[in-house]
Amino acid sequence: MATANATRKRSLAWDYFYKEEESTFCEICKEEVKTSGNTSNLFRHLQSNHKDEYTELEKHRLEQASQKKMKVAVKQPSLKESFATAQPY
Repeated sequence: MATANATRKRSLAWDYFYKEEESTFCEICKEEVKTSGNTSNLFRHLQSNHKDEYTELEKHRLEQASQKKMKVAVKQPSLKESFATAQPY
């Protein structure tokens, strides 16, 4: 049986941070960054203090979003295909 963490999506922001007990630290500057169950402060820290890394991260996030949209578009049949497979009552 898979655990919840095995299927949970992980934010790209965590590539730049590590946890030590109950605290989160930046890999680049070793500064402690407060988190409260989300990654907003991680992104804000990168945007404020590590602009190059933040720019790279945003580029990857946009690529992932674009790929996700393409996958959804490929899975959906066209209207013509939908009617062709419809069964009459």
